[in-house]
Amino acid sequence: MVIRKKDILSEILIGAVPGFSGIPREKLIRMLPGDGDIADMRETVLDAPEEKKVILDTCFDIPAPEGGSGKVIVAIDLQGYSQTVEEREARIMMYAAKLMASQMPPGGNRKYSDLRRVHCVWVEVHPPTEDYNSIYLGKMSYSSIHGGVDNPADGFPLLSITRIGLGQDSSTSTGNRLLDILNTLWAGEIKIADRIEKLEEKYKISVSNTVVRGLRSMGSLSEDFTRYGMSLGRKMSEEELKKSAEALKKSEEARQELDVKCQVLEGEKQALEVENGELKGKILEMEDKTQKIQA
Repeated sequence: MVIRKKDILSEILIGAVPGFSGIPREKLIRMLPGDGDIADMRETVLDAPEEKKVILDTCFDIPAPEGGSGKVIVAIDLQGYSQTVEEREARIMMYAAKLMASQMPPGGNRKYSDLRRVHCVWVEVHPPTEDYNSIYLGKMSYSSIHGGVDNPADGFPLLSITRIGLGQDSSTSTGNRLLDILNTLWAGEIKIADRIEKLEEKYKISVSNTVVRGLRSMGSLSEDFTRYGMSLGRKMSEEELKKSAEALKKSEEARQELDVKCQVLEGEKQALEVENGELKGKILEMEDKTQKIQA
């Protein structure tokens, strides 16, 4: 899975997770778990009823950027075509809360002071239009009701969320390195060979043709693309039906107009036949008078 490559994960850490922005990519690659170029993952299926099971695309532990023995749990999830705002926000919070709760299993003897910091990165490949090429950081904070100090600098440091909305065109730069990398991976309809060339030459990220071809078959992302394809098919069918109905209506109107014209012509024909009959009568009458005069 391309998102688990250490060079890509390190770019996401630098560009989206608080505390990692000042660390060189090469150092982050060494900090990520696993010996190869793919990071080792922690459990990505979080405990929940079967119908509400949370399956994360990527979830791993990394030493805290401030040093010491602490670690940070980072989860990265990719979404295809967006849900409603309410569904999206609820889903993000549920994922983060599940990761936090999973550190204190029932019957365990862990202390609250042992809880690791959790950061979720939510990448929307097709966000709402207003969120194209955007990165939001969400943190819990405090506001004074009485006394104390409003909005401490760190808020609630154990839980934070970054929401990334990709654009729909990877041919132009956004001015943000992480967005440009993710757009190169997922946005637009550029050829696979062009994606690979740009990733390797501009960002020094090596990916194979097979990996890039499989980008849209990743977990929930694949499901979202399938759902989108179905909805798009329905929309196209509805549009075709509408066009057909409009064409049929115009055809019916043209037929009715033609019927009216035919009726008018039929009336004119009958009037001409009457006139023709009257003329024949007058001609016969004149012939009769002529014969009498000649006689």
